[in-house]
Amino acid sequence: MTRRRDIVLFQSVLGLRPAIQDWAKRLREQGHHVDTPDLYGDGTVFKDMDDAVRHRDEIGISTLIGRAQAAVAELPEALVYMGFSMGASVAELLAATRPGAQGAVLMHGALPISEIDVERWPATVPVSVHYMAGDGWAEGSDADQLGAAVGEAGAPFEVFHVPGLESSVRRPRQSGLQRRSGRADVRPSGRISSACLAEDEGILPRAPTVNVG
Repeated sequence: MTRRRDIVLFQSVLGLRPAIQDWAKRLREQGHHVDTPDLYGDGTVFKDMDDAVRHRDEIGISTLIGRAQAAVAELPEALVYMGFSMGASVAELLAATRPGAQGAVLMHGALPISEIDVERWPATVPVSVHYMAGDGWAEGSDADQLGAAVGEAGAPFEVFHVPGLESSVRRPRQSGLQRRSGRADVRPSGRISSACLAEDEGILPRAPTVNVG
């Protein structure tokens, strides 16, 4: 039986697009409480990646991180952190640094913990990383390095390759919060499962699920 979870879901660099809201809606239909903070603060969304990256850089990484921290400040500590691309970097950072995290589900973006200034991954925070099959970035070492750190801490770590829509998810590495950020995804919990979606195209291949034992 699916347990209700408090989830915060962070947008990609393209903004809080309808695909993100649709994904959150499907999670809510499973009984979860889902918050979707707008890190741009004004509803701005993009279709063009270059325009989105320029907008992100105009705002600044530190400002975006501060907005994410403020967005969760009044939320319960026992959160599952989810995010796409840039949002995956945010989710990973908060899952690693905010007490009480229940897991991290990262889509299209995973970072070595050294890049988020974390010395050791929390032992109680499981992680799952989700790639689209055929994603050219999926062969990189970022998710492997994250997995090594999570494993060293004794927390569960899994990587999923979701079939289909391969061409939809190829995007520049600079779409994350860090220059080296990529496109992996992370999955948390004693068992948390989440279907991957090609958010950049507004495509939901299947309903996401979150099952925690």
